[in-house]
Amino acid sequence: MATMIGRTSEQGCLTFSVTNIVNMNEQEREEYSINQNGWILEKLNMFQDCYDLSDVQFCVGQGKCKKVFKAHRLILSMSSDVFKAMFFGQLKEKDTVEIVDITPDVFEYLLMYMYGRNLPRVTLSFATEIYYAADKYLIDGLKTSCLNLISEKISIANVSIVCDFALDIEDENLFNKAFGTILHNVRKYIQSAGFRTASTNVIKKLFETQRSYMQGERRSRRTGLINYPSIYSDLNEITLWNVLCEWAKEKCKSDGKSPTSANQREVLSPILPNVKFLNMSSQEFTCGPAKSGILSEKESLAILMNIAVFQSQPLPDWMVKTKPST
Repeated sequence: MATMIGRTSEQGCLTFSVTNIVNMNEQEREEYSINQNGWILEKLNMFQDCYDLSDVQFCVGQGKCKKVFKAHRLILSMSSDVFKAMFFGQLKEKDTVEIVDITPDVFEYLLMYMYGRNLPRVTLSFATEIYYAADKYLIDGLKTSCLNLISEKISIANVSIVCDFALDIEDENLFNKAFGTILHNVRKYIQSAGFRTASTNVIKKLFETQRSYMQGERRSRRTGLINYPSIYSDLNEITLWNVLCEWAKEKCKSDGKSPTSANQREVLSPILPNVKFLNMSSQEFTCGPAKSGILSEKESLAILMNIAVFQSQPLPDWMVKTKPST
């Protein structure tokens, strides 16, 4: 039996058969359709500003930055399973929800997304904040939009931020794309402000990659294959050491420590094994690493002797024992 919907009046019954409508072809259905022209979306937009009908409020932020937002449980629950459980689950929230781990600006952006508002353009750094908030409330569509924006906006100026973000959320594809930007612009990167504020993980990865590339070049020469593509060919080891020391000083300061030689050694300890000291000349090493105070006198002497004659004396335990490139 066809389902009938309509309106009954004294003059008779005005009805439509749902079954008949479903069976119509596309052209016939278009003739019977009612074009809403985004009416529902328009009304949904208006609801965010319709405070009289709100049934929950959020106190977001801390101290003087705290801000109150009024919202509608049903609309938020449609966009987020977390809000759905919060408002309609067994442990229902009260009429006021406190949120202290998200800034008001970020939370307002989440609300705009859930109410279908036109979203303003944001910076890459702000997009990472939005992503974390969207992840917390399982708003997958917004997470995807943030990742797309971040991936499209990678530059030398922000690549360190993107690498750390990708590592934090364990997104291998995003990390590879960001780190690839570094590898294709190494000289420009090590001269940038982003390098000086990069995390230990990024700097360590950079020097590990340099070592593997150099080893690849040696393998290519031994086997007679086409030279391994070296992205570091125009950078010598003393240049890399000097910028590494500048990074170490900035890292000490950001950690609230004085940039003494001992503190620099501490922050450099995960990276030092991948520094190719043996590829420096005797003069470069003596005037650079040996004079910096970061290495002990015993370490400096052992390395210097191996620069002169490889394997002439045992190297420090932390060093990777590889023959210097020729």
